[in-house]
Amino acid sequence: MSNFSFGELANSPNASYRKYKDSIYYGEIVNDQRQGRGVLLYGNGRVYEGDWQNDCKHGKGFEKYSNGTTYEGGFANSRP
Repeated sequence: MSNFSFGELANSPNASYRKYKDSIYYGEIVNDQRQGRGVLLYGNGRVYEGDWQNDCKHGKGFEKYSNGTTYEGGFANSRP
C-alpha cells in the first residue's frame, strides 16, 4: 500500500475536497485543478491515493480497483 499521509495533507494550505457525480476527492487543489497529493474515492469502492498534475493522476500512486486488484507505481496523465 502507498505511503500516503493524511496528516501531511491536512497541513497543506492547498488541501480541500470536491464532490463529483461518482466520486469524492480530498487533496491539494491549485488553480482550480487537482495538483499535488490527493485521494479520490469512487462510489463503487475504487480508491486512488497519490500524486496529481493538471487534474490528472500523475506521478507515484496506489490504486485499488472495485474488483479488489491493486496497482502501485507510476501514473502518467491518469494512466498506470
